[in-house]
Amino acid sequence: MLALLLLISVLGIVQYLKPASSQCGLHDGNRLKQIVLLCQIYATEHDGQYPSSPNDLVPYVGTNAHFFASGKHQHRVGSLDQVSEWTDFIYVPGSRVTDSEDTLLVYLPLDLTLEPPGAYVGFTDGKVQRLNQSQFVQTLDRHHQRHSESR
Repeated sequence: MLALLLLISVLGIVQYLKPASSQCGLHDGNRLKQIVLLCQIYATEHDGQYPSSPNDLVPYVGTNAHFFASGKHQHRVGSLDQVSEWTDFIYVPGSRVTDSEDTLLVYLPLDLTLEPPGAYVGFTDGKVQRLNQSQFVQTLDRHHQRHSESR
């Protein structure tokens, strides 16, 4: 029993010894999963249309402005009625639940401090991934190509 308690204590301490960028990345990936889930709930209540900005999600988070802050910028939280002006999460407007599963929904900008450099990306099928720099650029290119073809 003592060994088990010691192991749990050590594992807890190891979490605090991880580099700050790793902890921010973990926070951002988890937060992006929560945002994608809220986007899916929003879409079920709005005829299959995903939110066009984070402002559309404000009613779902109550008064928790920190919900829209990335791990690196928890200190830079602004007003909920102006969340789209200060959040790091970038929403891709115009998506619907009928879009293909790899349609980009929301993402964080490329982070060159991650090792290797990359970005967290959420898709319309609910999947959240951490993409390396090359994969991220390809995903954005694919999104822009689809967007220009639909015009």
